[in-house]
Amino acid sequence: MMETELLTIPTGNSELESELKNKKKVYMDHILFQFKKIEEQEKLPPKISLFKFKKTNLEVVVLNKSYSKTLENLLEFYIQLEEYENCTLIKSLINKIENMST
Repeated sequence: MMETELLTIPTGNSELESELKNKKKVYMDHILFQFKKIEEQEKLPPKISLFKFKKTNLEVVVLNKSYSKTLENLLEFYIQLEEYENCTLIKSLINKIENMST
């Protein structure tokens, strides 16, 4: 599987908060894109890296036990935007994760 470049986010709280507010859709789309990679996998990865912090080696990751909950939160976001194609994709990913977890 080809690694995708992680989005870099600011390290300062106020800068990060402003960035997230102004680019929320960009970040949410990126999270969905990172999760979409599960479609091609036969086994759940232990974690998914989402972002890296500017000028550090730190990353924001989601552990596999939190995949479904993270996707449910994403689903709420896309429902509010009425982006139903993404909603369908997210529901499919949740089903795949639940099937792979059993």
